[in-house]
Formats: sequence, C-alpha cells, structure tokens
Amino acid sequence: MTNTKKTKRALLSSVLALFLCFAMLLGTTFAWFTDSVTNRNNIITSGNLDVELWHCNNNKAQIGFGYDEKGGEQVDANTALFLNAEGEQILWEPGASAGETFRVKNVGSLALKFQLQLKTLNATKTEDGKDLTDILDVQIIELVNDENGVPGHYQGDINYDGHKLGDGYVMSGELLPGETADFNVAIDWVPSENDNDYNVVGGLQVDLAVDLLATQMSAESDAWGNTYDKDAWIEGMVVA
Repeated sequence: MTNTKKTKRALLSSVLALFLCFAMLLGTTFAWFTDSVTNRNNIITSGNLDVELWHCNNNKAQIGFGYDEKGGEQVDANTALFLNAEGEQILWEPGASAGETFRVKNVGSLALKFQLQLKTLNATKTEDGKDLTDILDVQIIELVNDENGVPGHYQGDINYDGHKLGDGYVMSGELLPGETADFNVAIDWVPSENDNDYNVVGGLQVDLAVDLLATQMSAESDAWGNTYDKDAWIEGMVVA
C-alpha cells in the first residue's frame, strides 16, 4: 500500500512538473519583442484653378481710367459692356467713345496664366463692304497700381495710332494666387473725312466679344520640379 501511494505521488509530481514546463514554454513563446510606427500627418489636397473677370465703366467712374472698387462688377456671359454714363447702349457716331477697365483676379489656390481677348463678330456692312470695325479705334493700356490700388502709371505700349476694332487684341499675363491685373480699354470714333461712308439707313452693327482664358502656370513644385505644367493649353477656362 505504501509503495502504491509513493507511486501515485511521484506520478502526480511528474504531471505537475510537465504542466509547469508547458506553461513556461508557452510564456516564452508569447514574450517576443514588438515595436510599431504610426504616421498620420500626411494630407493630400488638390489645388484649384479659379479666375474672375471684373469691370468698371470708365464713362461712369470718378477716377477716369483705372479700376473703381466701389463701381466694379463681375463679368459674366450676360454683362453689358462699353455703355454710356447712364448705363445705356451707345448709338455710335463720330466723336463717340466708351471705355472699360477690366480686372483679372486669381481667386484660386494655383498660379495661372491668362489671355484676355477682344473679338468682333457678325458685322453688318455697307454696300461697298465697309463696317464699324474699320472706323472705330481701340486703345489698350496695362495699368500698374500703387499701394492704394490707384493706377500710378502704365506698362507696355499705348495703342493710340492705327489700331482698329477689327484687328483683334490679346492681353496676357501671369498671376499668383490673390494677384490681379488691370487693363484699360477705350473705343473711340475719331472724326474723319470718311465718316459719311458709314451713315446708312438702319445703322450698322457689330458684336464685340470679351473672352478670358486661363490655365495653370509653372509655379508650384511636385516631385519633378515646377515645370510639369509648362505646356498646359491656354484654352483651359473661359469665364466671359
């Protein structure tokens, strides 16, 4: 009987020792070193290209030529331009004139390059083939404003001689976000000895289109530098 008890105790001790060994073995299995790195500080944001065209009627503005902030209006497809001081369409005759100061605004987050174009369409003609684009003069001045936004001087050429409405014009430039560019455009019927050639029953008519085109400019840098968009087409956006 005594031997049987000793044998049972020995077996129980062996089982307990074996279980303890398994427990220790499992413990060492789950005791490997661990480490981790978490990075959540990367934000991917797209830039936006957004350009606006504003104008003020120089026949109404108090500062003559130059952009009048108080009298400015955003241009869209239905905006009437080159009106008289009362805001009405002009019946053109020798000595008549009209002017607009246009402001191009970069209101987006990307740098852009732009073209502001004057184009004539649908001109009616006299019996000998003349129309208003042959007689109306155009003068364009790119304005440079002082720190108060008042035009202090101009840059580039002043187109006073020999430029007619039918020639077509393109004013261009580059703008960083928040920047603006101002252009004074005047149309005049300078009296001449040929004026009576345009005095026809029912009058003559021509449509004047003002288009602002914009596309991205090489300014912002990506992985390959800041020239990845140097060949972007200028026909990217039309706003007027």
